[in-house]
Amino acid sequence: MPETQHQYSMKILCYFIVIFTGAVLPVFGLELYRQSFHPVAYLVLLVFSFACASVLVVVWKITLTAQGLNGFNFWGFYRFVPWQQIDHVKPFNFIGLRYLRVYSQGNDKPLWVPLFIKDYQSFSTMACSLPPEGNVFRAYFE
Repeated sequence: MPETQHQYSMKILCYFIVIFTGAVLPVFGLELYRQSFHPVAYLVLLVFSFACASVLVVVWKITLTAQGLNGFNFWGFYRFVPWQQIDHVKPFNFIGLRYLRVYSQGNDKPLWVPLFIKDYQSFSTMACSLPPEGNVFRAYFE
């Protein structure tokens, strides 16, 4: 029988705001320096930011299973970590986006689990029920 997987994706608005702000600030600064205003540039940045945010939401998903956690590190590379190998977790705020960094045995690069996911209630419930008792990941959500 196939294993049950619970897959979660992030809220698009969170990534959109960060990408749009990061793209607009340099353009706005350049326009102040040149003393000109180009509304088309902001429209292009708006579309570009939404497209990038959409790709991030579709590609970067967190999967919880009875065996462990499948997620991505800071550089976007996926890795599976069994529940028994999780050493400790640390919350982290990255430009207003809350993450839980999950450190595991034998790997110095933590997984970055976003806490701004679409169905946080379901995610939190699964995070409290799938890992074994005493697991630090589970303890964070209890």
